[in-house]
Amino acid sequence: MNNPVLARREGKNLLGIIVPITKLFDNYMNLEAWLSEMPIGEIEVILVHDVQDVETAPIMNRILRKINNDKIKYFERTFGAPGLTRNFGMTAINSEWMWFVDADDLPDIENVLQELKSTMPDAEVIIGQFQIDSNGERTAINPSNKSDLRAIARNPGIWRMVFRTRVFMDYRFQEFRMAEDQLFVIDANIFERKMKFSEKIFYTYFKHPKGQLTSRKSAILDLEKTIPLVVARIQKSSHKTRTYLEIMLARQIATQLKHATNSEILINLGRNFSSTKKLKFCGQIRVGFELIRILTAKAFGGKNE
Repeated sequence: MNNPVLARREGKNLLGIIVPITKLFDNYMNLEAWLSEMPIGEIEVILVHDVQDVETAPIMNRILRKINNDKIKYFERTFGAPGLTRNFGMTAINSEWMWFVDADDLPDIENVLQELKSTMPDAEVIIGQFQIDSNGERTAINPSNKSDLRAIARNPGIWRMVFRTRVFMDYRFQEFRMAEDQLFVIDANIFERKMKFSEKIFYTYFKHPKGQLTSRKSAILDLEKTIPLVVARIQKSSHKTRTYLEIMLARQIATQLKHATNSEILINLGRNFSSTKKLKFCGQIRVGFELIRILTAKAFGGKNE
């Protein structure tokens, strides 16, 4: 169903937003704000609470009672991983387009709706801009370069991508707590899809270390499992997409090294060498150069890495 107006006549929403929720702590203000202000009639929101504590459910119940919007669907289950939570949300969606956002960040729904209403019928994924909020200081990131998909591989946050539901409904996230979104991007073959690039900011990503999944050591350990999986996918990839997957692999290795202790760095380097030596020599070189680029940018205060 390519026509948004016709889709809505037949009972579909234009946009479905899937939000995995777990351990909100004090990071619920953004969620409450955009749920309270979301447009009426064009969107549905699927909130899936992966129950891991006793504090989050009362927060969500208070927010939902206050807003009282029948376009918001709320589910409580136990999954233990954000990818599995998103998978459940996909089974409940009834929209032409789907968008995965995190509960502690701030999506710009109006900007996304504007792009959806003006997009071409054959577009399969729309990629927008995002900004980072670190202690109240916002930095805009503009990686959506039509002529260089390496910019997407270097900033592959799934929350800046809006997917046509009928194209991606059969793909699923894996049960990892880190890099599961990047595996989804790879498995869904994003780099060979019909993309539309937007200059609008779709998303504000908030850095708040307290309880943030990407800062938990147990989640970082999942990279030991995902890195070999990415290597295996690179080996099977087309020549067109291989370079982009190698960039994503280098990002995962850099993230693992960033959170490692001095003793773990040597262990991780050994494991990663064992994995990457399965690549062709030119691929090993490209991963190595990208890793150096990332680590050098971090050392000199680069904001895009």
